[in-house]
Amino acid sequence: MADFLAAIDHLDATIKRRNQAQSDPGLAIGLTDREQLIFTGAYGLANRDKKLPVTPDTLFEIGSISKAFCSIVLLQLQEQGLLSIYDPVTRFLPWFQVQSNFNPITLRHLMSHTSGIIMGMDETVSAVTEVWNLRNTTVNVAPGKIFHYSNTGYKALGLVLEAFLGQHISTILSERIFGPLGMTASVPVITSDLRHKLAVGYDPYFDDRPYPRGGALVPATWLESDCADGSISSTAADMCCYL
Repeated sequence: MADFLAAIDHLDATIKRRNQAQSDPGLAIGLTDREQLIFTGAYGLANRDKKLPVTPDTLFEIGSISKAFCSIVLLQLQEQGLLSIYDPVTRFLPWFQVQSNFNPITLRHLMSHTSGIIMGMDETVSAVTEVWNLRNTTVNVAPGKIFHYSNTGYKALGLVLEAFLGQHISTILSERIFGPLGMTASVPVITSDLRHKLAVGYDPYFDDRPYPRGGALVPATWLESDCADGSISSTAADMCCYL
């Protein structure tokens, strides 16, 4: 136990030293085993302009880790015998359409990024509009043959859950995952009302060259999301509950 505690102290000191030396904005970490939270650490700033420090309660957008939550719900429903991940998407979204000469795209294809559809269009924050517009795109390889990452695919899966369960994705995630796991700090959708609680994201000042260590940063573009491909905000401790 003494060696374990010493290792945590060493990790904590190393991150503090690196954060100060490289002028990183900030980060939070959590350590867990299969039973309990072991350690959380908070370092640097959640907002550089306002000099707000990262705390254990700071919310971070977890981005595409949100996709796994969507898949968990689909697998729960399969375990309950309510659907199969081998069902075609059109069973749940009759209007789902893509130009293709191959077999229908299934939930499993979307879950595993093997449907052959595009990564995403980023033309709208609306999942419905983006998935609807797939009818203007072409699948050139049979579903299940290759891996090609797709945000649009998970937006479609979120719509499948909403149509099948008759609930908004925020309610689905809260009731089926956050609540049972005790993820009391997590938020299922990103809205402007939440913005003041979130750590600010940062991008390299120059986007046309490799980012140097300690290079200049600027706040990243603000995006709202209630789509299943990336709508969750969470804390380090809550993500340990998830793990």
